[in-house]
Amino acid sequence: MLERGLVDEVDKLLQMGYKPSDPGLNTPGYKEIISYFNGKYDLQRAVELIKQHQRNYAKRQYTWFSGASIDLTISPTNLNISNIINKLIQFLRS
Repeated sequence: MLERGLVDEVDKLLQMGYKPSDPGLNTPGYKEIISYFNGKYDLQRAVELIKQHQRNYAKRQYTWFSGASIDLTISPTNLNISNIINKLIQFLRS
């Protein structure tokens, strides 16, 4: 994330008038860099927290999806958009 310009991206978004409380900026990565800008952490600590929060988020996703009772496997040989949409709708309704 940092190698791809996260610090610059957050800086530009804040300069454009987005606020730290905006939903898109209250996500792992963005919120730690904002705290770095505000002097709460140094950059090294912000990076450590980004990594930890990303792991926590991935674990929550894994836990949630492990309870899913539908097979969302999509075959690359049969990319029928209608079937994909129907599978997703069925999953979301369950």
